[in-house]
Amino acid sequence: MSTNGVPSPGQRMFNWKCRGRRAQMEVLRSGKIPVPPSFGLPDIDYSHGIDWAIFNEAPPSVRWWLNNLKCTRPLLMSSNPSDIERASKIIRSWVDANSVDPQSDFAWDGHATAFRSEQIACLKTHINEEWLDRSIIQHAEFLSDPQNYQGNWNHGLDQNIGLLSLGHVFNNREWIDVARERSIAAISNMVDLEGVSIEQAVSYHFYNYVRFQDAEAMFAECGAPLPQDIFEQVDRMTTFVAHVTMPNGKWNLLGDTIDDHAERDRLANTDAGYSLSQGREGKPPVDRFAVYQAGYVFGRSGWGETRPFEDESYYSLRFGPGRVIHGHNDHTSLTYFARAEKILIDGGFHGYTGDAFRDHLRSPAAHNVVYAADTSRFLWRAETALRTHRIERDWQNYVLADEPYARTKRVRSVLLLQHPIEIILVLDRVRGPKRRYEQAWHFDEIFDLKDAGTHIQATSPKSQVTIHQLWTYDSIEIVKGRNAPPQGWGGYGSFDIRPIPTLVTSRAGAVSTFLTAMVVHPTHAENVEILQKPIKKKGVSRHLLLKVGGISVGISLMDDDTMRVESPDHVTVVHTGLPALSIVKRFFKRWSSLWARKTPT
Repeated sequence: MSTNGVPSPGQRMFNWKCRGRRAQMEVLRSGKIPVPPSFGLPDIDYSHGIDWAIFNEAPPSVRWWLNNLKCTRPLLMSSNPSDIERASKIIRSWVDANSVDPQSDFAWDGHATAFRSEQIACLKTHINEEWLDRSIIQHAEFLSDPQNYQGNWNHGLDQNIGLLSLGHVFNNREWIDVARERSIAAISNMVDLEGVSIEQAVSYHFYNYVRFQDAEAMFAECGAPLPQDIFEQVDRMTTFVAHVTMPNGKWNLLGDTIDDHAERDRLANTDAGYSLSQGREGKPPVDRFAVYQAGYVFGRSGWGETRPFEDESYYSLRFGPGRVIHGHNDHTSLTYFARAEKILIDGGFHGYTGDAFRDHLRSPAAHNVVYAADTSRFLWRAETALRTHRIERDWQNYVLADEPYARTKRVRSVLLLQHPIEIILVLDRVRGPKRRYEQAWHFDEIFDLKDAGTHIQATSPKSQVTIHQLWTYDSIEIVKGRNAPPQGWGGYGSFDIRPIPTLVTSRAGAVSTFLTAMVVHPTHAENVEILQKPIKKKGVSRHLLLKVGGISVGISLMDDDTMRVESPDHVTVVHTGLPALSIVKRFFKRWSSLWARKTPT
């Protein structure tokens, strides 16, 4: 503490990291508050006072940003007295305008107040004035009030850190104790035993990991250390980040997620650091596949040991508890990455806009799932079970089941084959009241989709995917950027929504089945033949024989909805370039004569 009762600046409590600090400082010193570029709004002139009602009609994320006062951080981190004066001018302007009869309708939002409390507390380490003390008391009383506490998720933890900061600079042990008690409960409940955040979004999983570290250091500095046992699950959080990172070193955009690179240094020398750096640092996870009970499946062909990291294939699959907090209605959704490109993507996120796009991107229709095309009420709290799964070296099968609508059962079986050819096979069955169902596949914007007659062809700069619907359907269409009803949109970041090519197949009835095969090729696709035959033998309901170029693979669909790649004793890989070519030709001729090419009903 300094001699006037004000803590000295530069303590760990306020040792923030600030991206773009130098550029922001230039704008701040010119008398303006730099507005994030994604908002598409002009910088705010504070030299002659601030209109705190300026953004009252803007989206919630803009109003939240304005009122959290994190814009003052570069100034508060400075040792230049003129910069502290500038920060004090902005903060006092907010206090004068919003302490009583607030001008901004977001002034006392609980989460904005949490972050603003940190800025106000930091200012106290620089100046000692009565108006600031009154504001500190007002903020602490607000955060201490149980009615304003937002609970065991990132908002609540941030409120605790804000209250701790105020207690620290005001030497108020009561505030510190309240923040400590709540933080113990929050951290204990915000991450499960496998190290997965409860918030159902990759961004918030990592954000919570960072804030857990902040809380641990800050409470220790204040002489109120948190018990170490609550951090046991936190140590496991990095492995989830490793698995959710695609081979291009970017996060899979599950839930309310943007691929934000801030604070990535926190993961240095961890398995997550290995994945994010594409194998340049750290160590890879032990396994290529991961199944988390929170509702995530991840798999990849490798960790870059035998080929370039970016050339590995990768997938994710969602199941588990119903949607909460920052999650989306994405159960049973599949994403896929191969040949250094995103192929099947999640609907993504474009900010807290409160508009039709926000509603759409959280809905089943924005994900790679089967959903009701009418106005049937989607049961977003419904759980999805991973009924069974089988993981082999070169192929995996997962069977998911749920009841997403009243009196409706949905089953999805997914088989993923990495070698010797790359195939995605998906069987969807829905039973319930008679209605129309749609199956959607969302492709990254780099792909071009076209109807090739017998199949749909998706072409990108580096690869080609052929999509084959092997069951009868009522209609199939390629949608891109449709508004009514919304379809064919992807969220790529804050206020960044783009039209994306989307394949929509529909079928009406009380029982609807979709059987979809996707074959991933190099840029110039090999010829694909798919032969199929219904059969009732030893639990097998249907056989598929997929021939891609000179390689053939047999797959069995079982009565219990599982799928398997046939063993070498049956119809597994045959290379037509080998001496047995004549045998292979006879084999295909026989299968072709036995199996009708007619699409099953």
